[in-house]
Amino acid sequence: MNTKYYMMAALFVLALSCSKEMDMMESVPQPTLSSELVPITFTVDAQSAKTALGASNGVVWSDGDQVSVFDDVIGNTGSYEVKEGRVAASVSETATSVFALYPSSTEASLSGSVITTEIPVVQTAVAGSFGQGANLAVARTTPADAHFVFRNVGGLLKFTLQEEGVTKVVVKANGGEKIAGAVSVTLNADGTIASASCTGSSTVTLQPESGTLTKGATYYIVVAPGTLSGGVSVLLERENQKNPLCRKGSSQLDITSSVIKSLGTVTEAQFDDLYTAYQEMDATLYIAGEAYSKATKGESELLTADVEKYNLRAKFNNVEQGKVFFLEANDGCTFDIPSVGNLKADFVWISRYATRPVTLRPTVCSKLIKGSLVMRNLVIDMVNIDGVANNTGYLFNNSNATADYDALTIDNCSIQNIKKPILYCNVSGYGIKNIQVWYNTLQVVNTGNTQIFTFYQSTVLDHYKKLVFKDNVVFNATCSTIQLFNYDQSVTQSGTNWETVFFVQNNIFYNCPSSNGLIKFYQVASLKINNNIFWAADTWANHSYTFILYAPDQSASVLDTAGNIGYGTDGKNWTLAHSNSTVKASPNQIPKAPTDPFEFFNPATGAYTLKEAYKSYGPQK
Repeated sequence: MNTKYYMMAALFVLALSCSKEMDMMESVPQPTLSSELVPITFTVDAQSAKTALGASNGVVWSDGDQVSVFDDVIGNTGSYEVKEGRVAASVSETATSVFALYPSSTEASLSGSVITTEIPVVQTAVAGSFGQGANLAVARTTPADAHFVFRNVGGLLKFTLQEEGVTKVVVKANGGEKIAGAVSVTLNADGTIASASCTGSSTVTLQPESGTLTKGATYYIVVAPGTLSGGVSVLLERENQKNPLCRKGSSQLDITSSVIKSLGTVTEAQFDDLYTAYQEMDATLYIAGEAYSKATKGESELLTADVEKYNLRAKFNNVEQGKVFFLEANDGCTFDIPSVGNLKADFVWISRYATRPVTLRPTVCSKLIKGSLVMRNLVIDMVNIDGVANNTGYLFNNSNATADYDALTIDNCSIQNIKKPILYCNVSGYGIKNIQVWYNTLQVVNTGNTQIFTFYQSTVLDHYKKLVFKDNVVFNATCSTIQLFNYDQSVTQSGTNWETVFFVQNNIFYNCPSSNGLIKFYQVASLKINNNIFWAADTWANHSYTFILYAPDQSASVLDTAGNIGYGTDGKNWTLAHSNSTVKASPNQIPKAPTDPFEFFNPATGAYTLKEAYKSYGPQK
């Protein structure tokens, strides 16, 4: 890059933001203007390149940059190279005014004193600068003067990225104003810009030529000048099915030519608005590995709890048409299910802000009758699900079901005060096809045996097609037994086609051993128990049994129990298969860690730190 030759202009003095709290004004020294005149002679070069930000935010020409030249007789006369501070171009011998445009464009036109061109809707991300051809600049002179002074049409948005894996940045004007695309620029006789009117797109996208944006780098986006009545929203899409980062501004935003405003530093804690990402930015969210977007799941509704308890039941009870609900709560407010609710459609309950989950504190159970339920980024407080009164013996059941329920998904939730089952299937002839529990913390508070997902007296365990329990932390302050998945083994099963796949992977079970089978099932097509940590206080002196399968023809070849570790139980072994199981793992013992795998574990919250040697076990976010 040749940084010697400055674009002849008063360039970028700075300002632009989503909301007042993100304003960070900067002062930028003006570049030194060239005193040389630019001779106008005939040369043609159709190659276009870019300008870039130089030291102290001065804008410099890059080698090979091209501009379009217009005159008031011919119009667009062609594209010409900027070389050593000069543009050699041809114009009509009768021309009285000559105009120039960067970047050059064969589509650009001149009408009177108005140049019509485009600010790119998609701009290339360049760390520390703006993208190729993005910095739209115009100039006007006369053949006698032959001195182009370029002036920037747009302003700049600036942000510093502190997240990895970002593949795309989208900025949207909340009021629908146009900030990129087709723009008409009117120039005064002295070359200053009289006005710039954008009629293109209300969004602009920044993306790298390949790969991802660089963590720690600063990026710039060129946008059209104007007043944005509702501010802007900023969306960052990420790779590997990570949910997008999003923030919505609300303050009026005045974008001025040659001005930069900072969006500040982008972090997950600040850009965590999932509702705006989904509903207003058309982004794709990922829940338990499945894609959710407005195009595929439909419009969403935002529910705001601004009283002590918001009655969520009123939104789903006996409703036949499902919906995506985003939940937002003011300080001290929670969501409640105060009386038994019937779920009969496909519902998604998700906190609006990823890093500020709302609390759902149901008073009674809900019935999974037909459809599906997805819960994400919630604090699910089961303190009232205690079995003291009718319908408080479980969080969900399938009472009144007339068919199998499609799916129950719990992702990135904190489930607190578990005394009774999260799910209690009490209809023997119907089940849940798909249960997925990913990236949650589950706090058990009982001192006796606690069943978490129980299929009661089901005769159709073959209806349960996929059971996934991955990357969770199950913990108790007091060492006490649990049964993660359970049914009544005395009940005869009617199934003949066993397709059930079972995954229990990358979990931590802290002070939660089992004396009667952590996983209790009849027959499976596949059972994978891998990379889990089973920890119990040394005061627990019993064996811990991980699974029991009761089918007499269950094949042991479908078992994969590699990669688990156990610790504690006062020198006793951690056993994989209960003695009542029709198959045994080989070997049938979980290897014991020679030392405690935890540097730290808080039994009140589930917060932990693993020692370096054990970081491949447990949740892998």
